[in-house]
Formats: sequence, C-alpha cells, structure tokens
Amino acid sequence: MGLATQPIRTWNDMRQAFLDRYLDCCMPTNHKDEVFKMMRKEDENLEDLCERFQYNLNRAKMNNIDEENLNPLLLKALRDEWIDILNMMGKGYISQLPLSDIAELCVHLSR
Repeated sequence: MGLATQPIRTWNDMRQAFLDRYLDCCMPTNHKDEVFKMMRKEDENLEDLCERFQYNLNRAKMNNIDEENLNPLLLKALRDEWIDILNMMGKGYISQLPLSDIAELCVHLSR
C-alpha cells in the first residue's frame, strides 16, 4: 500500500498524501456503513481495496460474520469489469470461493 501515485518531493507533498489517504479513517462515523457502502475508489488497486475492506471490517467489529455474508459485500465493492477478470482468473464464479481466495486473486491481479 502506498501513499501516492505521484512522487513525493516535499514535506507538504508528504503531508497532503498522508491526509488524502488516512484522514477519513480518523473521522467519527458509523463503521458498519463503511463496510456496506464500500466501493472501489477510482485510483485504488484491488489489493488496497481488499486491505481497506478488512480494515473496515475490523473497525466495525464485524469479524464474527461468516464468509457467506462477507463475499457479497466485497464483490459489491468491485466493478463489473474486475469481477469478469477475476472470474476468468479463478476459473469460475469467484462468488463461490472463500473470501481469502478472492483476496488472493485481487492481490495477483494488482501486481
């Protein structure tokens, strides 16, 4: 996970990149809403999306939800073109795979 897609050359660049990346994590909010309304950000790769998904689950204290209910939440956050690619990589419908396998496919696709 990185802070910025552009080079950081000054302290102000570093500060702004950090705030852009992490400021929303510090704001008070209903953490469960973050999980249920999660969508992939325009400049976010799939590995970072999976990491943010897990982070939001931990913040919302939703670790006790079974994978059968978590898979649709993660898949909803992806765009259709990514799901099609992941289906090809997974040699079938990824919705049938365990959450850890979906996350692994996302990591491989991001690299």
